[in-house]
Amino acid sequence: MKNDTYESHLLKNIFVAQVATLAKAIKAEKKAKGISTTSNCYREAMIEIIQQRDHILEMLDEIEEHY
Repeated sequence: MKNDTYESHLLKNIFVAQVATLAKAIKAEKKAKGISTTSNCYREAMIEIIQQRDHILEMLDEIEEHY
């Protein structure tokens, strides 16, 4: 990360924070369903972000067009 710009470093930190937050939510959902896991759920969180990214950005574009 030595060659990263400030902006790149900041974006990576934001991504890490979002993954960590989503992972905690996923783990809490599992616990609420009675599913016990020792996983930190980071992989699941990253997969969900990748899978939902395009759809969410499309929705953002639609909303921005109307407001």
